[in-house]
Formats: sequence, structure tokens, C-alpha cells
Amino acid sequence: MVSVFISWLISALIIWLMSFIPFLNITLSGIVAILLVALVVGLINAFIVPAVKGLFKKANALVLFIVSVIIDALALMLGAWVVGDLLGRDFSIGFWPGAIIVALVLSVFNVGFDRVNKK
Repeated sequence: MVSVFISWLISALIIWLMSFIPFLNITLSGIVAILLVALVVGLINAFIVPAVKGLFKKANALVLFIVSVIIDALALMLGAWVVGDLLGRDFSIGFWPGAIIVALVLSVFNVGFDRVNKK
């Protein structure tokens, strides 16, 4: 349970840090928006990514990583929609390059975090 909370906080920190990179076109209003987007992305990764990984079980690691990055990018965009439109918080991110680059960083972090936690 503690590792899930730490992963969520670090994902929120990554999203916040990436928002300072100007060409990514990420806008946000505050810490609540960041935490909510990290929560939505975490929930999508917990429930949807395992199903997709099951579909690509026979694929090599590179194809699986690319699919995971695309799913993470779509999860970020869904999180921006949920937080921005439904909850009235200011958070937006474009698919290219914003969501793809942030998803790439989050995917690398998640792979590393999973490997550290399994030992």
C-alpha cells in the first residue's frame, strides 16, 4: 500500500516538473489538479494496462513498451479531460509532444519502480 502511495506521489511530481518545460504545452492550476491527474492515470494503469499487456503477451519488449507509452499518453489526456472539464480544475495537455513525452518519462519511472519493488 505504501509503494502505491509513493508511486502516485512521484508520478504527480513528474507531471508537475514536466509542466515547466515550455514546448510541452501543459497548463495546470495547482497541486489538486496534479494529484487528481496522477490518480486518474494510476487507476487507468492499474485496470487497463494489464488487459492490454495480455493482448500483446507474445510481442517483444519494445512493442509492449511503445503500446504502454501510447496508453499512458491517452491516460494523461483522459485525466486532463476528467480534471479539467468534469471537476473544473485547470489542467490541459496536448497529445504531441506533451502527453507522449510525459508518458515516456512516466513509463520509464514505472518500469524502474516496479523492478525495485519486486526485489
